[in-house]
Amino acid sequence: MLSLFKSQTSIFARATYFSKPAVSYFSTTANLFKNSGVSDKAAKKSNKSKKSKSPVKRASSAYLYYVKDFFNNNKTELASYPSFKEKAIYVSDQWKALSDYEKEPFEKLAEADKKRFDSEKSKYLSSRPPKRPLTAFLRYSQEVRPSITSQNPGVSVLEIAKIIGNQWKTLSGSEQQKYKDEYTNDIAEWKKQNSHA
Repeated sequence: MLSLFKSQTSIFARATYFSKPAVSYFSTTANLFKNSGVSDKAAKKSNKSKKSKSPVKRASSAYLYYVKDFFNNNKTELASYPSFKEKAIYVSDQWKALSDYEKEPFEKLAEADKKRFDSEKSKYLSSRPPKRPLTAFLRYSQEVRPSITSQNPGVSVLEIAKIIGNQWKTLSGSEQQKYKDEYTNDIAEWKKQNSHA
């Protein structure tokens, strides 16, 4: 009788658990958005894992410098265009009509910004810890992938991965050990460099 009661309560618990939307259980961001008036779709989208963005601001192109300058200096001229799309088309046409000599100051600004971006990016990347070394299988995969891809043209990436996986499984222990030893050495070195690991 007790086991029947337990099974019924667990069924009831699962039924009530899954009757509510999964987003509210698994996403703290979704709960925050729920109270802020943001839709479930936006909450789910924001909950997806995001790549860590570089804190370095990207370099602007010469065209972007021109657009910024044009919008600042020609507000009355642009007021005659009702939509942003029409304004953008107009500014684009003006840019295309400029001579190389007229574009030169904007290209110099872009070049200087590119140098700034490159130096800031190199500083940022050098301050980051080195990446974790590849596992034994990934080393093998990286070594074998070019030959398998050339032997099987037109085959999808997924199929190539399956072929590599099957080849890895058929390797003898001593053949796999070569890659495992390389990984062991590299991970030990990596841990020395990153004492926090």
